Amino acid sequence: RDAEPGQRPGRPPLDGDDAGRALHLEGAGLAALEEAAQHGLTKEYVHQRYQSALLRIGKRLGRIRLQTLQKRLNQAFTARASHTAWIDYLLREYYDPMYDYQLGKKHQRIRFRGNAGDVSDFLDKLP
Repeated sequence: RDAEPGQRPGRPPLDGDDAGRALHLEGAGLAALEEAAQHGLTKEYVHQRYQSALLRIGKRLGRIRLQTLQKRLNQAFTARASHTAWIDYLLREYYDPMYDYQLGKKHQRIRFRGNAGDVSDFLDKLP
């Protein structure tokens, strides 16, 4: 059974870091379209390729998440919404859970966790 889109237990609400991430994603989405145009690819072609890619991961996403993602993608390509909306949703609903799942399978091999500074300190102390 599909969970409601955006509902992921244990995930914090959006914060200031997410706002910076959103700005970065929007710039990346626009840059990708500009690069595609430089290579003679139309916006419609890129849109179709993204739609096809979503269908390939549709089974893992589930029906509700796939429909939500397709809607957000269509809105971005028709200029009714930003590309940030669908990219962020894809990261949160597909890639984050995939990362968490893989990390969970390897938890016994993890020797240390922390932020960049903590990891740097940990590595500096290794023999």
